[in-house]
Amino acid sequence: YDSSLVAGDIKRKDIKAVGIPATKLANEMGASKLANMILVGTMLKATGIADIKVVESALAKVIPAKKTDMLELNLNCVKKGME
Repeated sequence: YDSSLVAGDIKRKDIKAVGIPATKLANEMGASKLANMILVGTMLKATGIADIKVVESALAKVIPAKKTDMLELNLNCVKKGME
């Protein structure tokens, strides 16, 4: 969850909640609209649900070739979330 937006700790014990200040980090990276990609990276690290190469391939398919800067920025945000 985005701890920049959600105050307090998650009290439920039946789930694993990982708080990361995604909005704050995205703003620091100059990518204010990509907090969701930081959360994707956090989810990848916490769950191992997919490899970064799978995400990279998927993003390359949906982001137009003429917007390679956006592809790089999205990937950088995912990697930031994995730190």
